[in-house]
Amino acid sequence: MAPRCWRWWPWSAWLRTRPPPSESTQSFRQQFSTQEQTPQICVVGSGPAGFYTAQHLLKHHSRAHVDIYEKQLVPFGLVRYGVAPDHPEVKNVINTFTRTAHSDRCAFHGSVAVGRDVTVQELRDAYHAVVLSYGADDHQALEIPGEELPGVFSARAFVGWYNGLPENRALAPDLSCDTAVVLGQGNVALDVARILLTPPEHLEKTDITEAALGALRQSQVKTVWIVGRRGALQVAFTIKVLGPEGEGPGSQVDGLLLGGCGRAELPGVEEGEPGRAHLGPSAFRAGGSWWCLPPGLGSGVGPRVDRALGLTPPPLPAHTAKELREMIQLPGTRPILDPADFLGLQDRIKEVPRPRKRLMELLLRAATEKPEVAEVARRASASRAWGLRFFRSPQQVLPSPDGRRVAGVRLAVTRLEASTAAAG
Repeated sequence: MAPRCWRWWPWSAWLRTRPPPSESTQSFRQQFSTQEQTPQICVVGSGPAGFYTAQHLLKHHSRAHVDIYEKQLVPFGLVRYGVAPDHPEVKNVINTFTRTAHSDRCAFHGSVAVGRDVTVQELRDAYHAVVLSYGADDHQALEIPGEELPGVFSARAFVGWYNGLPENRALAPDLSCDTAVVLGQGNVALDVARILLTPPEHLEKTDITEAALGALRQSQVKTVWIVGRRGALQVAFTIKVLGPEGEGPGSQVDGLLLGGCGRAELPGVEEGEPGRAHLGPSAFRAGGSWWCLPPGLGSGVGPRVDRALGLTPPPLPAHTAKELREMIQLPGTRPILDPADFLGLQDRIKEVPRPRKRLMELLLRAATEKPEVAEVARRASASRAWGLRFFRSPQQVLPSPDGRRVAGVRLAVTRLEASTAAAG
């Protein structure tokens, strides 16, 4: 028998049986503040934001019932489809989410797309509160000439491809090129670079898709450049993600370009209707998500609901030295780091917060210190490489002579203004 959290009910029949919420503010407050009523709450999106919201609702309100709607057949969002396959420990949070989904006061409804199968207004009419906890459903366009060329992918789509996201399974990137360029220097950028450069035999024991593993076995990519608009002091990745690259691979630029950040829109928003405006004047933020209340209830109720339901942001995971050491051991790779990019940073990093200080110290050591004999030999035998390029902004994607694919990217030099030069 399937676990309760995987059951599926036709939303239309189920919504028709849901009693409408009270029209009065006083009655609404009673529903959230007494033991006599059962608040019915809808959460749209079953990723970390959605499940953390449901978890806090169930924990801090003993009678609340939560329904979680998800457009995919299965839950967990980016925990399932966005985490690199060689980071299984990050997915352990699925165990906590599964316990939440098994609660008698929580139900999961898969394959339900808000805007296609049900409207926001129908949800507002059927529940006492609606929480929109969905993520980006498309990438942010670079808006530069040539980005439509074959061989240019959003990192979101590429990650979805190797993780088996249904909408990206047919991506089929051509990895016959020598060099890939990743635009952006965040955690996802390093995930992409690491997956491209990790020996396929090291990925066989992960949950990477067979299609992606087969493509990576045939990959000719030897070099990955990770390009950012800002400097070394502003890189956005964490120590945990930097580790493997700090002792990793090297490359140049010619065939595969990945970049662009996520773009989120309210499900079912019609053209011309901006996201928050579509929720109406009663929309407010609580626990990191948008809430929308029934008509007639002002936004002033928001903070009270936030306190009553105990909504607090979940704690961020810590990055241990053990994880860092494990990630530094990426085999067969070497870094290409220009010591000139790190001039003057030795004194500045003394003033930055400890996590970023550790990050910068790791970068400085990799870029400026002479490696030990064993490390020199390891780098000399490495067949792949990766490099960082700072203060560069993409201006144009260059086509191959036949115009059939990307051949390079034209970059412009950028400069930090004084107000943004400090480390965040």
